[in-house]
Amino acid sequence: MEIKLTDINYAYKKINYEPKEVFRNLNVCLDSNVDCIIGCNGSGKSTLMSIISGDLRLDNGVIEFSKRVKIGYVKENQEFITETIREELIYSMMEHNYKISEKRMLDVLLMVGIDISLIDEKIKKLTSSQKKLLSLALALIYNPNVLVLDSFTEGLDDINQDRIIKLIRILKNRYNKKIIIASNDLEFIHKIADKVYVLYDGTVIMSGSKYDIFKQEKLLKKYGLLVPNIIKFENLVLSKKNIRLGYRDDINDLIKDIYRNSY
Repeated sequence: MEIKLTDINYAYKKINYEPKEVFRNLNVCLDSNVDCIIGCNGSGKSTLMSIISGDLRLDNGVIEFSKRVKIGYVKENQEFITETIREELIYSMMEHNYKISEKRMLDVLLMVGIDISLIDEKIKKLTSSQKKLLSLALALIYNPNVLVLDSFTEGLDDINQDRIIKLIRILKNRYNKKIIIASNDLEFIHKIADKVYVLYDGTVIMSGSKYDIFKQEKLLKKYGLLVPNIIKFENLVLSKKNIRLGYRDDINDLIKDIYRNSY
């Protein structure tokens, strides 16, 4: 699925303050299964996620979808409306005109990794990781075909982060979901991205496969971004030992390459 943004203009407006421009004539085409947007703080990532999801109205510009979409949007700081997990899931289904189903509620909790015995637990008693997982469950429960995640891994522990990486791959490969992620957790992005877009001062200055983007360590550093550790190591080996290991997603694959190059 392709999402095309053309001549996007947006400025935040506050009473008694000059409008703060975020985008001026932004043009970008999100055309991969898992599109990841990175950029230093203040580059416009969260604003772009809100525009794509329809939470913010454009000043000017056009968003085109290659087919009819239903968007599930997980905000950076999710606000909950009700007191318990069950009530929040029901609220989300009603808000999106989705048939209320006990089975669906239990299935989506299992999908994101929340113990179903907690379905009547008060949300205020949940850990930060559990709240993150609940926010994802609220988006998935009405079966969107586009999932938008804003800074999702912040506050998420390592175990649940690994679970989410596996879930994203399942949503992409088995259920053909399009997933758009804004994050500066580049270790996470490196593991799941099909295409990476670098946003700087309201403009997409670079885009390409994660390998094309992350191998440009010096250029990324100029824009306040550090490459994932596995890429940094591969670049270091190339510069110091003139050994080209190749770019790998997984540390175990990298170890195999190192072993092969040792003999």
